[in-house]
Amino acid sequence: METKDDVRHRQTREQDTIVSVDEATSEGTEEVTPAAQAEKKALLHSPAPSVADTELTFEDDELSCISSDLQQDDATALRKGGVPNLYSVENIGLLMNYGCVGIVLGIFPSTIYPFMSLYLNMDGYQSTAATVLVGLPWSFKMLIGIVSDSFPICGYRRRPYILFGWSMCVVFLLVMAVLPVGAPYYVPGEIQRTNNASARLVLNPNARNEGAKYIILMMMASFGYVIADVACDAVVVEFAQREDESIRGRTQTTVYMVRYACTTVASAIVGFCFNGQAYGGSFTWSLSFNTMMLIAALGAALGFPATYFFPYEDKVVGEPFWHRCKSMWRIAQKRAIWQIMAFYFLNALFFDFEATPSNIVQRDWARVQPVNSAVFHVLANALLTISLYLTKTYFLDASWRSLIFITTLSVVILDASVSFLTIFDIVRNQWFYLGAPVLGNIPQGVRFVVSGYVTVEVAEVGFEGTTYGLLTTISNLAMPFASSLSKNVDAYFHAFQEDIATDTPYVRQQVAYTFLIMYCVRLLSNVFLVLLPRQKLQAQILRRHGGSNKCAAVLAFSIAFFCLVWSILTNLLSIFASTACLRIAGGKGCTTP
Repeated sequence: METKDDVRHRQTREQDTIVSVDEATSEGTEEVTPAAQAEKKALLHSPAPSVADTELTFEDDELSCISSDLQQDDATALRKGGVPNLYSVENIGLLMNYGCVGIVLGIFPSTIYPFMSLYLNMDGYQSTAATVLVGLPWSFKMLIGIVSDSFPICGYRRRPYILFGWSMCVVFLLVMAVLPVGAPYYVPGEIQRTNNASARLVLNPNARNEGAKYIILMMMASFGYVIADVACDAVVVEFAQREDESIRGRTQTTVYMVRYACTTVASAIVGFCFNGQAYGGSFTWSLSFNTMMLIAALGAALGFPATYFFPYEDKVVGEPFWHRCKSMWRIAQKRAIWQIMAFYFLNALFFDFEATPSNIVQRDWARVQPVNSAVFHVLANALLTISLYLTKTYFLDASWRSLIFITTLSVVILDASVSFLTIFDIVRNQWFYLGAPVLGNIPQGVRFVVSGYVTVEVAEVGFEGTTYGLLTTISNLAMPFASSLSKNVDAYFHAFQEDIATDTPYVRQQVAYTFLIMYCVRLLSNVFLVLLPRQKLQAQILRRHGGSNKCAAVLAFSIAFFCLVWSILTNLLSIFASTACLRIAGGKGCTTP
């Protein structure tokens, strides 16, 4: 057993060895780039991994020794520079940009239910595909991060890309603001008049086929604000690494609090101003879809002045794209990265599994009006913001595994208790249907922010944006893939909107099966918590001693590529009339004429 002094002497010898070895020798005659030098510098604080290290079987005294060494490095901060003040003039632009992201992020999902499901009368699996496609750009965060790091504009990797992203977002929002919208599927007021969908008067039978163009435009606008978000995320990781271990995580939590607070305001605007009879609401007036997109464009445009107050960045020399990809490949082979990738993907894949009839159940059985849905959506975002504050204040040092396990269980119990009572017509009340699950946003918020803390701990110096983008991309890829799997599974049950309209005991049972499968799969997501370090110290040990494995990295990237292609293909097939009937798209199966 090594003593504390022995460990320190061994680390000193290994550091000297790392310093003496030229990085270029491992890559032939390639020139050492600034990013590679930064990576080498980061390695100076950690000993080279051995076979024994990769087993992660540490004795208590060795853990104490490593913890003591960590505490001697700049008061346990992972990066020098001191704790940043997010509210100072030179940094406030970071919070303002996250606020702009929150505005657009609040408007887009809030319009899908009243516009796609009620106004255009798209089926449940189609509105699910709409939600997935609008959020699909989040799956390209890694690629966007690599491009911004490899191709700085005028020597800068942050501000120019933020301005480009907001410009792209505003342009596509303005296109939707001026694009004429056709008549609704049902005559206004018919949704409120009767629960029987077959008895409602139809005004525009072709309305549901018009949804594809709006989904594509919203997806392109999403690409714009995701580009801006990626540039901001890199700065957040840098700032978070400057925090001491005892408070590390506050920066992340603060920016997400701002984002969700703005999402709350945006959701309120949609809820109270997008509630006319054509959208399934009870108001005699309503803003149009075009006007709502104009409001979103104005919110996105606030990102332009916000960028003026963005944190200072030094000019850099662009690194060749392929060299950056090779550097990313070296990082991905480290156990600390591919193990966290595996956790992000598998945990999110199981937790994001859905019941595709949920939107139709909400509309036809619970009779939820858009204004009431929006009110509770606002409340949900408010509770989500509160949960982030509670995590920031009380749970920074709590076990990540325990927090995610408890919050996952809480979310499933709250949601299931309401869903089954509604499905079997025991309690069908929109207030009941919306009320109880809202409380689930408190554990949901805790679960969301805690799962992101580990990213800061394992991100390499010089590769903050790319590492953050890689890990979050894997997590974001799981959601559309889970959605496509959900549609394929639920396609074998009689739970489509024409089935739900009959409201027979058999159909209720079929719908209940889809929800039961969803809840069971979500609970299984806790199995993969063994891949998540318990807390900051364990994450640092994994980063320093985890070793590397090329095969694991190959498997991780192969699965990610397959999921991306599959998700894009199946969800695009769901929104076009000629292919929506396909089983792979979630339909009942096409019949030949």
